[in-house]
Amino acid sequence: MKKFFIILDILCYGVIPYLIWSYGRESLGDYWAIILSTVPGIIYTVYRFASERQLNIMGIFILGNLGLGTIVNLLSSSAESMLWNQVYLGLFFTSIIFYPSLLKSH
Repeated sequence: MKKFFIILDILCYGVIPYLIWSYGRESLGDYWAIILSTVPGIIYTVYRFASERQLNIMGIFILGNLGLGTIVNLLSSSAESMLWNQVYLGLFFTSIIFYPSLLKSH
């Protein structure tokens, strides 16, 4: 059963978004191809949490990351601004991850 979930992880987080990006980019444009490529990961993450009925800190972080990322994508006006906003969001999440370790060292 674990191998099944590993294959589903690879499909929903990697293969399907890549296919949406590759084949949807020309017909939809960069902006909508990026947004639509996040949908399989969000749906799969919610499905896994519902099926396992287990809530943990990492899962909350992943859902928060997906939710904030989707909101930022939808509020961006172009594909370029979307990519820059994702860089800023990544820096924000990096600061959240490393901030507790900086407090422990002092």
